Amino acid sequence: MRIVEISNLEGAAGFAGKLFRRWGAEVIRVESRDRRPPEIHRDLYVNGGKTRLQINFSEEEDLSQLESLVNTADLLVSDFTPAELDRYVSGPLKDSIACPQIFITNFGRQGPYRNYEGTSATLNAMGSYTWLSGDPGREPLTLPSEYCYYQAGSYAYVLGLSELLYGKNNSIIDISVFETLASLHQFTDTMWIFDKQVRSRHGNRFQNLCPTTLLPAQDGWVGFNILPNFWPAFALWVGGTELAEKEEWLLNTDRMRYEDEIESIIRDFLKDKSVRDVLKDGQETWRVPVGISVPLSQVFDDPQLKHRGFFKPIDGLENVQAPISPFTISGFQAQPDEQLMPFTNFEDINIPSETPVSVDKPSNPQERPLSGLRIADMTRIWSGPVCARILGDLGADVIKIEAPTGRGPMTSPVVPQNSGVQEQDLEKGQLWNRHSLNNKLNRNKRSVSVDLKSEEGREIFRKIVQDSDVLIENFSVRAMPSLGLDYESLRAINPSLIYIAMPALGREGPYKAYVGLGPSIEPLSGLPEIMGYSETEPRVTSMALTDAAAGVTAATAVLTALQHREETGEGSLVDLSQSEAMAAYLGEYYIQTQLEGTAPSRIGNDSPSHAFQAVLRCAPLATKEFNSHKPTSDRPSDVPLTANRDDEWLTVTCRDESEWIAFSEFAGKAWHENELFLSPDARRLNRSALMHEMNLWSRGFDKHELLDSLQSQGIPSGAVLSPPELLSDQHLEDTGYFSYTQWATGEEPQSDGFPVMYDGRRRYDWWSGPPALGEANEEILSRIGYSDSEIETFFEQGIIVDKPPV
Repeated sequence: MRIVEISNLEGAAGFAGKLFRRWGAEVIRVESRDRRPPEIHRDLYVNGGKTRLQINFSEEEDLSQLESLVNTADLLVSDFTPAELDRYVSGPLKDSIACPQIFITNFGRQGPYRNYEGTSATLNAMGSYTWLSGDPGREPLTLPSEYCYYQAGSYAYVLGLSELLYGKNNSIIDISVFETLASLHQFTDTMWIFDKQVRSRHGNRFQNLCPTTLLPAQDGWVGFNILPNFWPAFALWVGGTELAEKEEWLLNTDRMRYEDEIESIIRDFLKDKSVRDVLKDGQETWRVPVGISVPLSQVFDDPQLKHRGFFKPIDGLENVQAPISPFTISGFQAQPDEQLMPFTNFEDINIPSETPVSVDKPSNPQERPLSGLRIADMTRIWSGPVCARILGDLGADVIKIEAPTGRGPMTSPVVPQNSGVQEQDLEKGQLWNRHSLNNKLNRNKRSVSVDLKSEEGREIFRKIVQDSDVLIENFSVRAMPSLGLDYESLRAINPSLIYIAMPALGREGPYKAYVGLGPSIEPLSGLPEIMGYSETEPRVTSMALTDAAAGVTAATAVLTALQHREETGEGSLVDLSQSEAMAAYLGEYYIQTQLEGTAPSRIGNDSPSHAFQAVLRCAPLATKEFNSHKPTSDRPSDVPLTANRDDEWLTVTCRDESEWIAFSEFAGKAWHENELFLSPDARRLNRSALMHEMNLWSRGFDKHELLDSLQSQGIPSGAVLSPPELLSDQHLEDTGYFSYTQWATGEEPQSDGFPVMYDGRRRYDWWSGPPALGEANEEILSRIGYSDSEIETFFEQGIIVDKPPV
């Protein structure tokens, strides 16, 4: 398989190419001779092992040779800007490219933002991620990594393999990085759509759970994610019987009102304990979701990662280790990372004199490349459902296998969170089918609700699996074996089965039985070591970002395992660690730590990769349209504003000195002539003074107007959008991003879409809405061989249900 990657960045296309090379493809990277020089740690992580060419895209001879090269490709991937694509790729090469083409751009190639300049920081702002991270009352924090580009690159890998394995192989596929971010929120959007609540930032605290936070111990930081069912054990651990029996804190709603007091108790508990001891005691003695953050230089000695071999020496650079794949596939070995190859010439690349004749093969409809594949979806919460939803959005037949009580009780004394049901409408039917997050994550799926605690239910499950291509589950490692449904027993009835297991920390290693959820897994990835206001103020994203990283990574694992099955006929066991999935998106920082001998610093919203970067304060909103209509949690501070919102920000990145000078001249402040700000180092040394001056200037501008003005100068910038602003964004509306599918209860609400266009069009017309609980029971059970009378008996016995039993 030959992949041609055209890119001048170490971002989305580069990461897609990295994944293809890792799993055996030949990747030829083509970049401009006059591109901005890359940082060595990013270049090494993204481009190691690829065949590399540098050309002059303005030279006809170089373009002619590029055309010959592209004609030998199975897939073309590029993250050139829309203008560059028009000028150098999709324009001059349009009529000669016979393979699928994937173009990854910041905002897509349509819509009002089409030609906007962007960086990861400005895209995070527009995607409403920056809005959610950082402390209330302070500037919000951008993610310091290339997360958005790596997620888009992972999407490109999934879409590329889908086309190559099952598609028509001639599609032009557009991926928008902005839409990628919009598609990977958890409940941020549903809070506004259904209850007109604006999710906000709370430092290291989570929106609606207490205690879920990051706190200091003796030698590092500890993350907790204490869901209500973990509180009794957690309270007994950190505060003894007195805390565990404290009646006024038994409910999460009560604990939210006393966060400061509860955190004070936890801080006192942690102050003389090492993070390793806390992790071991919390997980092995008390079995609660706890994770730790340690310096990046110490992560290489982590016993779990060492056992799993997550870091491997780069071939040719034996003293430098890089993260390898966060998942393993039985019988299929990932290629090790390699050092950067010297740039080569067209003459040194095998380009046949005649284009190989393509072999006809069955192909699926363009918008449904995975049509015909059957997925048994056993997942819950966020990470697993995201993976299965991606496969469903691509046309796979996804069967959601649910517990009878998985959506809650039949009746409830309280309104389901973000259900759209009002207090006076509690009698409204089917509350269990109105959970917005469940419905958002389960479009394009069918539901079977079966009691796996019964032998009859387990036999139904086995028959579903026997008829499936892929099984996905994100339980703890103990769950499936305890039901007698482990991989070995399922493989015995379906040897070609691809079994995707995605526990918090993987199936093997000393931490394999540790419990974990996004906020407690995130510290283990290393992210808080590079994110924060200063060296003494680490921050987590407060978005459970690990779930989104793991979900998309799991989709790449499914397609990789399917490729392996197409080549060998063999099924496989995929062992994916959610923590490693996030760590793999930070790989360049681990390499930088080794190359420079010290870990990168927490530097707020600055960027060592650019001449200047900041999040600037802007004028208050001129409208109350985007204020919360009701409290967003039981936290006393989370009350609706009555005045115009005054928490408006704009992210600006100057990638080089020329953009810095242009920005300074646009502002009319001559900062570029001030000796305190003459160089990037000087600007960092005097950042407080510079930020004071800049905020005085930017405070007079509406963030949207300033965004448009800076973009007209070619300066990357992004308004920090709140969730309601994102959901009403004109670009997303104009490009048809949002989807509207009908719920089983009749509603057809706004929802996130898929960040992809095929040949310039959305392909939502065949999508189905989220299924009612057990909606496909009869259909699925009939197909796998049960009679009508057997199905009726199962209903009578409660083995299958279409509404909760209580």
